[in-house]
Amino acid sequence: MTNTELHIVAGAAGVGKTTFGKDLASKLGGVLLDSDTVTEPVVRAGLSEAGLDPADRDSPEYKRLFRDAVYECLFQTAADNLQHIPVVIVGPFTRELENPNWPSQLAERFGVTPTVWYLTCDDEVRR
Repeated sequence: MTNTELHIVAGAAGVGKTTFGKDLASKLGGVLLDSDTVTEPVVRAGLSEAGLDPADRDSPEYKRLFRDAVYECLFQTAADNLQHIPVVIVGPFTRELENPNWPSQLAERFGVTPTVWYLTCDDEVRR
């Protein structure tokens, strides 16, 4: 794997993760992998087929059926792209942010040290 950049943009819904991620990917000349865009059609179809609300992303059912698979899709796609260009991954990553070892786990998995951006509701960005 080459020494390209990996950026994770995390935070609650509505804080501007996608906008920030798009701007960052553009500045880096990289690819944007937004959890909603990359997996939304499959998740909506699966939720509908299971008789659940296709717009739900907070229920225990969604989290049990799709959450880990959504993130794994992002990570596998990121690994393919990191061989060539910088990658910006956008998603809530709520559970992952609670793990202080998560950045080092990502570094081990991808072979690059990630930059984790956490956006808050007041549009403040912490790096």
